[in-house]
Amino acid sequence: MMKNLFAIFSLVLLSACSQSEGNTFDITEGETRLVATPSFVDSKTDLKNLFGIHSLWWESQVSLADSSGNLTDDALSKLKYSSVQLIRYGGGVNEINWLDCTNNTKLRPLLSVTTWMQPAPCLFGPAEYANALGKLGAKTTWHIANVVGFNAEESPLEQLSVSAKNYASFVKDNSPNRVRYWEIGNELERGRLKWDAFKIALRSEPIVANILQADPAAKIVIPLVEYQPDWMSSDIEHNKYLVNRFKSYSADYALHMYYDNPPEGPSIVNRLNKLAQNIAMMKQAGIANPGVWITEHARWPAGNPSDTEWSRNWYQTSDISGVLSTADFLIGLSQINGVRGAMWHGLRAGPWNFIENNNQELQTSNIAELFRLLNPSDSMRSLVTLSTSSFDGDHLGQYAIRGAIFNVANNPRAYRVWLVNRSAKSKSVLLNMRMVMADGNVSLVQKQLRTVDASQNARVNLSINSSLAAIKNGNLTVTISPLSVSTFDITLK
Repeated sequence: MMKNLFAIFSLVLLSACSQSEGNTFDITEGETRLVATPSFVDSKTDLKNLFGIHSLWWESQVSLADSSGNLTDDALSKLKYSSVQLIRYGGGVNEINWLDCTNNTKLRPLLSVTTWMQPAPCLFGPAEYANALGKLGAKTTWHIANVVGFNAEESPLEQLSVSAKNYASFVKDNSPNRVRYWEIGNELERGRLKWDAFKIALRSEPIVANILQADPAAKIVIPLVEYQPDWMSSDIEHNKYLVNRFKSYSADYALHMYYDNPPEGPSIVNRLNKLAQNIAMMKQAGIANPGVWITEHARWPAGNPSDTEWSRNWYQTSDISGVLSTADFLIGLSQINGVRGAMWHGLRAGPWNFIENNNQELQTSNIAELFRLLNPSDSMRSLVTLSTSSFDGDHLGQYAIRGAIFNVANNPRAYRVWLVNRSAKSKSVLLNMRMVMADGNVSLVQKQLRTVDASQNARVNLSINSSLAAIKNGNLTVTISPLSVSTFDITLK
């Protein structure tokens, strides 16, 4: 009888076709629980792609590369340690000619890409990036096409089209066996540009056509806006125009999302709702299986870049609150149908540093340690998880916990749970496994990240605890420490 019951559970997991379309997260007084359902969130999403990073070439080459522009063995080892496989190559894309980042590094010209750095040659160029991907064993490249021009001026489209075509050929030759993504422009609707959707489409379409002519297998990604600028009447209408204009080319779109600190970081609930709203719009526009990539995300440090003392808050991106914010966001992404991947900003990028450089000594950041903790196996699949949290978190959303449950290898005896506790109190969380797992004794392995003090530069510590437990009437209760992130591996004995 028990053998037949396991077979039924396995069949349900293998054949589940309903997907997470709406909100599966609820906040109420006094309850903390997760309910696992036998439905997968999205069969098209590789969970490993949630653990990508964005790389600015100039910050990366200053702190992480050798004199030839290649990432050092130490930097690569830190990336391998954190299981990073997806790196978005960008920065200065609306300003520079990619050819200036190629050929002999000693002959590359000085480039001005920011107001806070002296002009410098682009040493960590596309070839050096491809070399790093090879050493990491990465299967994907991610480039950003220049649709603006050079030296802060708009260039003729004919010139940019030829440049994009040649760039796509270069990438194809350097990464022939990788999936090659092309994001068409970067933050065109904000900053000094403030382009409307019509102009973005007008400038982007010839670029897309030339990339595909050079590389028909290239995957085109269209950037959208995740907030409503003062000059824009509706961000959703702006995005809808671009979705309709480019849906013959692509079903993949990009958003940038910063969170959990004013004024530029709304609550994570706000960000996830905005994401779901855009995915719903895409489906209404006739895209059956839209894919959204969060090509930049991170906790925002309180304040604005224009604030003279903003740098005093940079620690907030990867202190324990930054870790909890990032974990909260990634767990939320794992529950949304249509999310294809996410890139934390950034490898080295001002306030956001995945690898820290302390007097030329490299060290993994707390965010890198979070990536290592959550690193999913190839066989993990996200289950639609109904989460209920109490109200006592010290952050914009005010809830205490968020979690998600995953099946491992279509095995009805093996599951993994991601849990974040944003409360200053320890939480007992009821896991309702009734729909996916039989009652019985289980082995329970908890891995937990937390800090031992509240100082700005406190490092997270990993603890591992193995125990035996029992699922009774479909329920299992686990405990998660205050202000911490945990994974639980549950295996029926």
